[in-house]
Amino acid sequence: MRTFLAELNYFIDLTQLLNLSTLPEKKSTIGYIPLEVLKLGIYTDKCDVYSFGKVLLDVIFGIKDEHSMSEINMLASLHFGERTNEYLEVLKHLPLTLIRPRKLLCSWIPMEEMVDPDLNGKIAPECWDAVMSIAQRCIEYEADERPTMGEVELLLESALSLQQQFDITHSAAAHYTLSSTTYIHMLPSICIHANNIEDILFHQFPLADIREMTNNFDDDYGIMGKGSFGEMYRGRVRLNGVTDNYYYWIAIKKMDWPSICDSGMQFNFRKEIEKICVIRHPNLVSLLGFCDDDDDDHNDNDNDNDNDNDDDVDDSVGDDNDDDAKILVSEFIQNGSLLYNLHESHRNKKALTWKKRLQICIGVAQGLHYLHTASMFHRNIKLTNILLDRAMVPKLSDFGFPWSNPIHAGYYAAPEWSEGHEFTDKCDVYSFGIVLLQVVFTSKLPLIEGESDPILKGKIAPQCWEVFLDITQRCLKFESNERPTMNEVISQLEHALALQEEADANTSDEYNLLSMTFDDDVLLGRALC
Repeated sequence: MRTFLAELNYFIDLTQLLNLSTLPEKKSTIGYIPLEVLKLGIYTDKCDVYSFGKVLLDVIFGIKDEHSMSEINMLASLHFGERTNEYLEVLKHLPLTLIRPRKLLCSWIPMEEMVDPDLNGKIAPECWDAVMSIAQRCIEYEADERPTMGEVELLLESALSLQQQFDITHSAAAHYTLSSTTYIHMLPSICIHANNIEDILFHQFPLADIREMTNNFDDDYGIMGKGSFGEMYRGRVRLNGVTDNYYYWIAIKKMDWPSICDSGMQFNFRKEIEKICVIRHPNLVSLLGFCDDDDDDHNDNDNDNDNDNDDDVDDSVGDDNDDDAKILVSEFIQNGSLLYNLHESHRNKKALTWKKRLQICIGVAQGLHYLHTASMFHRNIKLTNILLDRAMVPKLSDFGFPWSNPIHAGYYAAPEWSEGHEFTDKCDVYSFGIVLLQVVFTSKLPLIEGESDPILKGKIAPQCWEVFLDITQRCLKFESNERPTMNEVISQLEHALALQEEADANTSDEYNLLSMTFDDDVLLGRALC
């Protein structure tokens, strides 16, 4: 067996590093240099740690887009050195796909989707989590938050041990599945005085902190999506009450407040947020706090007028018109929406089994039942508002807000609401019934009979299907008073799951359903036309 021994070569000093024009042609040089070197010309041992973190990612993902990185390096050799500001100005106007491919990939795409194809199915999940944690720590924005190389060495040896243990206990033909969803964060985090994420309640985040975490709402770094009433970004907070400075991901929703106000609805932003923040349940996304810039002291803006020539002032900030920013901050749910997990092709993920889909539906029903017992409606139930955490536990998002106007819910909207009647808990039940349909059939509406998910073929026990079919049809009754309560729905879905588990324990054969037919008024009724 051949033994491969890695050796470092081409050592350079700081003077050489800060004048790349003197270096021989080295592809991707700039991509491995931390920001403190580019901006301040400061180089420490933690800069080497940063570069090693980038190498670690390259080992996992393979080298991508070498031509682009070569172009970057060529420009660096012309504009770096003593003319740092000129160089950065040039980079700012280059196509983003050229200058920041790795940042773009890390922000938009889960790390699990970027693994080198040669490594697919070969990385044990525990080893993967350990290596991703090491890489994130190595490329932290703040140099003093990066580990020493001695720590990195010990952590990598631990990760290798985890991989070896898994390989021993699994056959040589074993195919590992990475079920987590990991993102690499390359922007500053903020510190909050709390011992755990559950302690954060109705916290008011300064707009300056939000801007710092999102690079002034830069789409290239952390935007997750855009909806009817705003844009969603990712960020991180560090809890200083925890001894190891543990980080938590957060979701930052920048509201399109003028659009909401133009809708004609009248409400108090802070009061609505305070009401939602106290709602906590395992199947509901926790709202941690908000940013209401109307309450911030704007004197700093006046002082900035005297510093218009300051090179550090970003003149584009004022263009965003954030003086009346309304922002929601909630926990970040890493595995994405139920829509994403049901119908996207995941190279490294297993499809959701029928039992897992039932468990998810039960969790969603429990979260919705909790809202109803608190005299609150969701108003906007759909696949994209059902999120799955690292353990694939479902959590309802975007609940209870008066601006979540269900008139935008399309096929999910109950018939009585579409006709202009008052919204009730039975409107939520109807929307949940549409979700039950989509879990079996397809994400596309209107539904077409017979287009069930092929992954479920032969996997649904007839007894289970009979109960599931009945409760789905009852949820979708045209008359609202004929629909069940969410407590009844939970009982029926739990009964369906028990029947499925009982059938699975007694047979290993595929099941044969004589029919997966819904009544015409369900598949082709008023709300689906």
